[in-house]
Amino acid sequence: MKKLVREVDHLVYCVPNLEEAIAWFEEQAGVRPVVGGKHPTKGTKNALVNLGNKCYLELLAADCENTSFSGNRWMGVNTIETPTMTRWSLKSEHLANGC
Repeated sequence: MKKLVREVDHLVYCVPNLEEAIAWFEEQAGVRPVVGGKHPTKGTKNALVNLGNKCYLELLAADCENTSFSGNRWMGVNTIETPTMTRWSLKSEHLANGC
């Protein structure tokens, strides 16, 4: 039987304020997260930290400058009051078509 090995792709840390989280992380770790971008259809924005081994930490927050977005933002970031680790993702080369 072939053993499947899974590696972590990234961790998602949802925060109420991205700029404050970037400054806090840099103060704590000595590494400044790099602004990754915005997700216009999800109402969010992020910053990334390379953790090595092709793995990263994603700081995710609501993009309040996106006034065209309505509804609940991706991963519930609009309800986050305290920074919270909310998700992790595994790498895979065995996804079914259409996923």
